[in-house]
Amino acid sequence: MSFNSAFLSPTPPSARERDAERAIEEHRAHVAAVCYRRANFLVLATMVLLAVPQLGLAAWSWHMVGGVGLVVTVLAVVMMIKGKVWSGVLSLIFAWGILPGWVLAAPHVVKAAQEQYRVIVDDWRRSMRLKS
Repeated sequence: MSFNSAFLSPTPPSARERDAERAIEEHRAHVAAVCYRRANFLVLATMVLLAVPQLGLAAWSWHMVGGVGLVVTVLAVVMMIKGKVWSGVLSLIFAWGILPGWVLAAPHVVKAAQEQYRVIVDDWRRSMRLKS
């Protein structure tokens, strides 16, 4: 929110002043949107990297979560300063709540997905043999 000095003087702000205020507000919104997109990308990329067991990042999972959490926290603070408080809060929830939970849940989720894949493929193959 910017300070509106119109009540102090009888003249309303000029078109140039209004355009300058609008440009400042658009810039703040743009910076907040860029920070939000980067925070989302970092969290989602980390979740994907932690879910792939072939990469062997299990030993580094908590280090990755802490690093991404710190970067997302900085981005969330910038979002809040720029006026997008709820976007910042949502980013903090993902960085400090959902991402650590994903570290604990990812091995179980991947195992369940592999089992379901096998069941579906076996059932599909069986049904194709019966139709032939």
